[in-house]
Amino acid sequence: MRVEIIDQSGASRLFSATWTLTGPLRKGTPLRLDIKLDPDQKLDLELGLEGNKPFRCTLERPQTRTHIRRRRREADKLVAIAQDTQKAPGERTEACLQAIGIYRDTNDRADAIALATAAAQSYGENDNRVWNLLGITLSDNGDYRSAVEAYGRASRLNTTDPACLYNQAISLKRLERYKEAREAAEAALRLCGANVNAGYYMLAAEMCEAQKDSAGTKEYAAKARAAMPAVTEATDWLLTCALAFARRQKDTALACDIVAEQRRRLSGQKTASGGLPTQLS
Repeated sequence: MRVEIIDQSGASRLFSATWTLTGPLRKGTPLRLDIKLDPDQKLDLELGLEGNKPFRCTLERPQTRTHIRRRRREADKLVAIAQDTQKAPGERTEACLQAIGIYRDTNDRADAIALATAAAQSYGENDNRVWNLLGITLSDNGDYRSAVEAYGRASRLNTTDPACLYNQAISLKRLERYKEAREAAEAALRLCGANVNAGYYMLAAEMCEAQKDSAGTKEYAAKARAAMPAVTEATDWLLTCALAFARRQKDTALACDIVAEQRRRLSGQKTASGGLPTQLS
């Protein structure tokens, strides 16, 4: 007997194997089916039939596999648009940006870098978003030096976008070029004006700490705390930044609150106020 596990859409086969049965088989003999899916998305399947050894299999993260396959099909369609020279540069760029986002979501780093590089060298050469995303994909792959250059190009193309400088500061930090990283982080803060995300202050505080500037660390840490929203209202990205910040500051209470909120979001539980978190993974 062939045993197959198909995704909900019916479009993808997640598992296939043969269960060898010994006869004779009697009509009407009940077939036992036990399925368990634990919180870590491990699927255990067991089939039982009288007079035969049970069939057992385990499938790790079946929902993730289905998600990845579906997303890759979406990326293929977008790449076709990005590579179509008959399309307008703007349309190609938008398709490229979306496809790269999917590749990062599915951890296809080589495809993300190849697509971003091709875009930066042709139809997206004057679009800072393409260069910023190229920097992100290079950083994902550990090529921080090339990422710094890509972010620099992005910031020159759009001198009002603080995100490019923030990202550049992150890559400079990973290269342990702390002085340059602090300069980039503080330049990003200046571009933010009055509406500063707490994560930008946290990065500046970390760079001051790396340079052993206790006064600067204290100043930016205080501003980070003042700008930090309630953990239930923070984005997933900000929670990640804030957790690292809280641990550096030895703020156990804040760290515990953040970890609890992250666990709530992963499990889909409601917040203490009764509503679902505003930002879900």
